Amino acid sequence: TKGCNPPTNTKFCPSDNVTREQMSAFMHRLAINKVVDAKTAVNADNAADADKLDGKDSSEFLGKTEKAADSDKLDGKDSSAFLEKGTFVTTISGNAWEPWDSGPPSFSERHTSYTRFSGDGRVVIPLVSPAHIGGTDLGLESVQICFRVAAGAPSITQLNVWRTDDDGSSTLLLGDSTVRTVGGCYTYAVNRATASGIGVAVILSGGGPTSIEMSGVKATWATGSFPAGGESESSASSGN
Repeated sequence: TKGCNPPTNTKFCPSDNVTREQMSAFMHRLAINKVVDAKTAVNADNAADADKLDGKDSSEFLGKTEKAADSDKLDGKDSSAFLEKGTFVTTISGNAWEPWDSGPPSFSERHTSYTRFSGDGRVVIPLVSPAHIGGTDLGLESVQICFRVAAGAPSITQLNVWRTDDDGSSTLLLGDSTVRTVGGCYTYAVNRATASGIGVAVILSGGGPTSIEMSGVKATWATGSFPAGGESESSASSGN
Protein backbone atom coordinates (compact mmCIF):
# COMPACT_ATOMS: atom_id res chain seq x y z
CA THR A 1 0.00 0.00 0.00
CA LYS A 2 1.04 3.58 -0.44
CA GLY A 3 -0.50 5.05 2.70
CA CYS A 4 -3.82 6.54 3.70
CA ASN A 5 -3.05 10.26 3.71
CA PRO A 6 -2.27 11.27 0.10
CA PRO A 7 -0.36 12.91 -1.35
CA THR A 8 2.33 12.44 1.34
CA ASN A 9 1.19 8.89 2.23
CA THR A 10 3.17 8.79 5.45
CA LYS A 11 0.48 6.98 7.46
CA PHE A 12 -1.14 3.57 7.05
CA CYS A 13 -4.17 3.92 9.34
CA PRO A 14 -4.32 0.21 10.36
CA SER A 15 -7.65 0.66 12.19
CA ASP A 16 -9.50 2.24 9.25
CA ASN A 17 -11.95 0.33 7.08
CA VAL A 18 -10.85 -0.67 3.55
CA THR A 19 -13.16 0.02 0.60
CA ARG A 20 -13.58 -2.28 -2.37
CA GLU A 21 -11.83 0.32 -4.50
CA GLN A 22 -8.82 0.33 -2.20
CA MET A 23 -8.71 -3.48 -2.07
CA SER A 24 -8.75 -3.56 -5.90
CA ALA A 25 -5.79 -1.21 -5.91
CA PHE A 26 -3.95 -3.49 -3.48
CA MET A 27 -4.53 -6.55 -5.66
CA HIS A 28 -3.56 -4.67 -8.83
CA ARG A 29 -0.26 -3.57 -7.35
CA LEU A 30 0.35 -7.12 -6.11
CA ALA A 31 -0.11 -8.51 -9.63
CA ILE A 32 1.91 -5.78 -11.33
CA ASN A 33 4.82 -6.06 -8.91
CA LYS A 34 4.64 -9.89 -9.04
CA VAL A 35 5.25 -10.28 -5.36
CA VAL A 36 3.54 -13.66 -5.88
CA ASP A 37 3.27 -15.25 -9.31
CA ALA A 38 -0.25 -16.69 -9.40
CA LYS A 39 0.67 -19.01 -12.26
CA THR A 40 3.36 -20.86 -10.35
CA ALA A 41 2.16 -20.46 -6.76
CA VAL A 42 1.99 -23.79 -4.93
CA ASN A 43 -1.50 -24.66 -3.71
CA ALA A 44 -3.33 -27.67 -2.33
CA ASP A 45 -4.09 -28.94 -5.85
CA ASN A 46 -0.59 -28.99 -7.29
CA ALA A 47 1.70 -29.22 -4.22
CA ALA A 48 3.64 -32.52 -4.24
CA ASP A 49 3.03 -33.10 -0.53
CA ALA A 50 -0.35 -31.41 -0.13
CA ASP A 51 -1.71 -34.55 1.61
CA LYS A 52 1.10 -34.66 4.18
CA LEU A 53 1.88 -32.93 7.44
CA ASP A 54 5.53 -32.10 8.02
CA GLY A 55 6.32 -34.55 5.21
CA LYS A 56 4.43 -37.43 6.88
CA ASP A 57 1.28 -39.09 5.58
CA SER A 58 -1.77 -39.97 7.66
CA SER A 59 -0.56 -43.52 8.48
CA GLU A 60 2.06 -42.03 10.80
CA PHE A 61 -0.55 -40.30 12.97
CA LEU A 62 -3.14 -41.74 15.37
CA GLY A 63 -6.77 -41.79 14.35
CA LYS A 64 -9.19 -39.60 16.31
CA THR A 65 -10.43 -42.59 18.37
CA GLU A 66 -7.01 -44.17 18.97
CA LYS A 67 -4.74 -43.79 21.99
CA ALA A 68 -0.98 -43.94 22.15
CA ALA A 69 0.46 -47.06 23.82
CA ASP A 70 1.82 -44.91 26.66
CA SER A 71 -1.11 -42.47 26.89
CA ASP A 72 -1.48 -43.31 30.61
CA LYS A 73 2.13 -42.35 31.35
CA LEU A 74 4.06 -39.13 31.84
CA ASP A 75 7.56 -39.07 30.41
CA GLY A 76 7.31 -42.87 30.15
CA LYS A 77 6.48 -43.31 33.86
CA ASP A 78 3.22 -44.54 35.33
CA SER A 79 1.50 -43.12 38.40
CA SER A 80 3.52 -45.26 40.83
CA ALA A 81 6.60 -43.16 40.03
CA PHE A 82 4.96 -39.99 41.32
CA LEU A 83 3.82 -38.87 44.74
CA GLU A 84 0.11 -38.58 45.36
CA LYS A 85 -1.26 -35.10 45.81
CA GLY A 86 -0.54 -33.89 49.32
CA THR A 87 2.15 -36.51 50.00
CA PHE A 88 5.70 -35.59 51.00
CA VAL A 89 8.77 -37.69 51.73
CA THR A 90 11.70 -36.78 53.95
CA THR A 91 14.88 -38.81 54.26
CA ILE A 92 17.27 -38.82 57.20
CA SER A 93 20.84 -40.01 56.63
CA GLY A 94 21.94 -43.21 58.34
CA ASN A 95 24.73 -41.36 60.13
CA ALA A 96 22.10 -39.54 62.23
CA TRP A 97 21.38 -42.61 64.38
CA GLU A 98 22.43 -42.11 68.01
CA PRO A 99 22.81 -44.46 71.01
CA TRP A 100 20.01 -43.85 73.49
CA ASP A 101 21.23 -42.67 76.86
CA SER A 102 18.99 -45.22 78.54
CA GLY A 103 20.62 -48.53 77.63
CA PRO A 104 22.88 -47.75 74.63
CA PRO A 105 24.74 -50.44 72.64
CA SER A 106 28.27 -51.19 73.76
CA PHE A 107 29.83 -49.64 70.64
CA SER A 108 28.84 -47.24 67.87
CA GLU A 109 30.70 -46.01 64.81
CA ARG A 110 29.35 -43.37 62.43
CA HIS A 111 30.00 -43.64 58.67
CA THR A 112 28.94 -41.51 55.69
CA SER A 113 25.61 -43.21 55.04
CA TYR A 114 25.11 -45.52 58.03
CA THR A 115 25.94 -46.04 61.69
CA ARG A 116 27.35 -49.33 62.96
CA PHE A 117 26.32 -50.58 66.40
CA SER A 118 27.61 -53.56 68.36
CA GLY A 119 25.92 -55.31 71.28
CA ASP A 120 22.43 -55.01 72.68
CA GLY A 121 20.84 -51.63 73.33
CA ARG A 122 18.61 -48.84 72.15
CA VAL A 123 19.26 -46.39 69.30
CA VAL A 124 17.25 -43.39 68.17
CA ILE A 125 16.95 -41.06 65.17
CA PRO A 126 14.95 -37.80 64.89
CA LEU A 127 12.72 -37.11 61.90
CA VAL A 128 12.50 -33.85 59.97
CA SER A 129 8.79 -33.09 59.97
CA PRO A 130 7.07 -30.84 57.41
CA ALA A 131 4.22 -30.55 59.93
CA HIS A 132 2.62 -27.60 58.13
CA ILE A 133 2.86 -26.68 54.45
CA GLY A 134 0.78 -23.82 53.10
CA GLY A 135 -1.37 -23.86 56.22
CA THR A 136 -2.20 -27.56 55.77
CA ASP A 137 -1.46 -30.02 58.57
CA LEU A 138 0.48 -33.14 57.65
CA GLY A 139 0.41 -36.49 59.41
CA LEU A 140 3.13 -39.14 59.53
CA GLU A 141 1.83 -41.92 57.31
CA SER A 142 4.75 -44.36 57.47
CA VAL A 143 8.43 -44.80 58.23
CA GLN A 144 10.91 -47.06 56.48
CA ILE A 145 14.12 -48.28 58.10
CA CYS A 146 16.93 -50.20 56.45
CA PHE A 147 19.74 -52.20 58.05
CA ARG A 148 22.45 -54.71 57.26
CA VAL A 149 23.78 -57.49 59.43
CA ALA A 150 27.55 -56.96 59.68
CA ALA A 151 28.54 -59.67 62.18
CA GLY A 152 26.90 -62.31 64.34
CA ALA A 153 23.13 -62.62 64.50
CA PRO A 154 21.74 -59.27 65.62
CA SER A 155 18.04 -58.48 65.41
CA ILE A 156 15.63 -55.61 65.82
CA THR A 157 13.11 -56.59 68.47
CA GLN A 158 11.14 -53.35 68.87
CA LEU A 159 10.46 -50.18 66.90
CA ASN A 160 8.74 -47.20 68.52
CA VAL A 161 7.61 -43.95 66.97
CA TRP A 162 6.80 -41.15 69.38
CA ARG A 163 5.91 -37.48 69.40
CA THR A 164 7.26 -34.88 71.81
CA ASP A 165 4.35 -32.64 72.82
CA ASP A 166 4.50 -28.93 73.59
CA ASP A 167 4.45 -29.55 77.33
CA GLY A 168 7.51 -31.80 77.07
CA SER A 169 5.63 -35.05 77.47
CA SER A 170 5.82 -37.87 74.92
CA THR A 171 3.03 -39.62 73.04
CA LEU A 172 3.62 -43.09 71.61
CA LEU A 173 2.37 -43.23 68.04
CA LEU A 174 3.51 -46.74 67.19
CA GLY A 175 4.97 -49.65 69.08
CA ASP A 176 5.87 -52.61 66.89
CA SER A 177 7.47 -55.68 68.41
CA THR A 178 7.94 -57.63 65.18
CA VAL A 179 11.39 -59.25 65.31
CA ARG A 180 13.58 -58.47 62.30
CA THR A 181 16.54 -60.78 61.80
CA VAL A 182 17.08 -60.46 58.03
CA GLY A 183 18.73 -57.31 56.73
CA GLY A 184 16.69 -55.19 54.37
CA CYS A 185 14.20 -52.34 54.32
CA TYR A 186 10.99 -52.45 56.36
CA THR A 187 8.02 -50.10 56.22
CA TYR A 188 5.89 -49.38 59.28
CA ALA A 189 2.46 -47.77 58.86
CA VAL A 190 1.81 -45.09 61.45
CA ASN A 191 -1.45 -43.49 60.25
CA ARG A 192 -1.63 -40.82 62.90
CA ALA A 193 -1.87 -37.06 62.54
CA THR A 194 1.20 -35.64 64.21
CA ALA A 195 3.17 -32.46 64.77
CA SER A 196 6.86 -31.66 64.78
CA GLY A 197 9.20 -33.38 67.23
CA ILE A 198 8.92 -36.95 65.92
CA GLY A 199 11.48 -39.63 66.72
CA VAL A 200 12.07 -43.29 65.90
CA ALA A 201 13.64 -45.62 68.45
CA VAL A 202 14.89 -49.15 67.79
CA ILE A 203 15.87 -51.85 70.27
CA LEU A 204 18.76 -54.04 69.12
CA SER A 205 19.54 -57.47 70.55
CA GLY A 206 21.23 -60.70 69.65
CA GLY A 207 23.52 -61.75 72.45
CA GLY A 208 27.24 -62.31 72.02
CA PRO A 209 29.40 -60.42 69.51
CA THR A 210 27.01 -58.79 67.05
CA SER A 211 27.21 -55.86 64.70
CA ILE A 212 24.45 -54.13 62.74
CA GLU A 213 24.61 -51.24 60.28
CA MET A 214 21.61 -48.88 60.42
CA SER A 215 20.99 -46.95 57.18
CA GLY A 216 18.80 -43.91 56.59
CA VAL A 217 15.12 -43.52 57.45
CA LYS A 218 12.47 -42.46 54.94
CA ALA A 219 9.34 -40.82 56.35
CA THR A 220 6.15 -40.31 54.31
CA TRP A 221 3.81 -37.49 55.33
CA ALA A 222 0.32 -36.90 53.98
CA THR A 223 -2.56 -34.46 54.28
CA GLY A 224 -6.01 -35.35 55.55
CA SER A 225 -7.25 -37.30 58.55
CA PHE A 226 -6.01 -40.79 59.30
CA PRO A 227 -7.65 -43.67 61.13
CA ALA A 228 -6.04 -44.96 64.28
CA GLY A 229 -3.30 -47.30 63.18
CA GLY A 230 -0.23 -49.15 64.22
CA GLU A 231 -0.33 -52.13 61.91
CA SER A 232 2.99 -52.62 60.18
CA GLU A 233 3.84 -54.06 56.84
CA SER A 234 7.34 -55.03 55.82
CA SER A 235 9.22 -55.70 52.64
CA ALA A 236 12.80 -56.84 52.75
CA SER A 237 14.54 -55.42 49.71
CA SER A 238 17.99 -56.88 50.39
CA GLY A 239 19.60 -59.73 52.22
CA ASN A 240 22.12 -59.70 55.05
